[in-house]
Amino acid sequence: MIGTNRFARSLVVSLSAFTLMLGACADDETTTTPTPTPDATTGADGAADSTTGNDQGGAEVAECTDTKLTIDPLGALQDPEAGCTLSGDPTGNTYVVDIINIDTPDNAAVTGAINPLFENDMKAGDLIILFHVKSYDAGTGEAVVEAGTGLGCGTYTFDGPPSELTININGCDFTTTTTAPLELAPATVNKPIIVSSLDVAGSFSSDQSRILTATLSGALEQANASGLLVDLGPLGEIDMSEFLVSVGAQLDTDVDGDGTNDAWTLGGQLAAKKIDNFTPAQ
Repeated sequence: MIGTNRFARSLVVSLSAFTLMLGACADDETTTTPTPTPDATTGADGAADSTTGNDQGGAEVAECTDTKLTIDPLGALQDPEAGCTLSGDPTGNTYVVDIINIDTPDNAAVTGAINPLFENDMKAGDLIILFHVKSYDAGTGEAVVEAGTGLGCGTYTFDGPPSELTININGCDFTTTTTAPLELAPATVNKPIIVSSLDVAGSFSSDQSRILTATLSGALEQANASGLLVDLGPLGEIDMSEFLVSVGAQLDTDVDGDGTNDAWTLGGQLAAKKIDNFTPAQ
């Protein structure tokens, strides 16, 4: 078990150095992902059959034989448009996330490790998060939105069954009315990161070309974080649960309702751009 203060201090220093290295390499070839340890642990349950399209937990995954789609992160969130009204029915719109910034847990070691990895995986096309507006009722403003990890090979598509969120749209603003879990599957982890009870609130642009800004909140359960190995390249792998404990991030959410905190609050901001090259799952 890794939980000593000495280890935590050493790990924070190592992560800081790794973050600087990622920044220095950000303008180099972005389609290369770290080579995982050949016999990496597949998680607490030993599963290696993730539904994602990345090579996680040693699963055999077919290489993309078409153009691998990469994402150019926008860099900055945009302010909502004042007095905005959507230009039409958003049904069928699909958005790919091009900004994600995790700020909760409010812990510099955590955000300093996660955000650079997410950004580099997005640039390489190895972290694709899709939102697809499945239906919209103009009378009530209610929309059903599919959300989940995607694949980008020639076209975008969901990698496995997406979750369904219900949102209410008022003008260009939207809020979640029914939450759902969200799977994130960066190439740098051995199994999906499952965000429980995802709650999203944000704004579309009036022409529906972007989700200008959105806040997201949910929970990372300790049971899911345990055995979730993050590949730090030359620094090797770390277990996410052990890392969070070692840097002092406190369990602060009771997901199963038994009166004992069993998860970390996970939150941040995102933005996304509309795409036309989306293929619905068959």
